[in-house]
Order: sequence, then C-alpha cells, then structure tokens
Amino acid sequence: MAGLVVTLAFFAFFPGLPHIIDWGAIVVAVLAGALARWVCQSWMGKWSREGK
Repeated sequence: MAGLVVTLAFFAFFPGLPHIIDWGAIVVAVLAGALARWVCQSWMGKWSREGK
C-alpha cells in the first residue's frame, strides 16, 4: 500500500509526467500487482506445506 501511495504522489507532483499516466494504466498496474502477489503467496504457501 505504501508503494502505491508513493508512486501516485510521485507522478502527481513530478513536473511534466502526470499527463502520461492515465487511470486505466493505474488500475491495470494495481490489478496486475494484486494478481502477482496472490500467485506468489499461493506458491509460497504450497512450498511451505510440502517442506513440512
């Protein structure tokens, strides 16, 4: 969550860049990050259970 806030704050206040980023790109990036986190946690949980 902190990374999302820092990224949005950076692009909101860095001169010349805000017009490059649109809401669609932000939403897709957040969804891709959530999916990647879910896959990683699922994989790590499976790996942890097999190791016991």
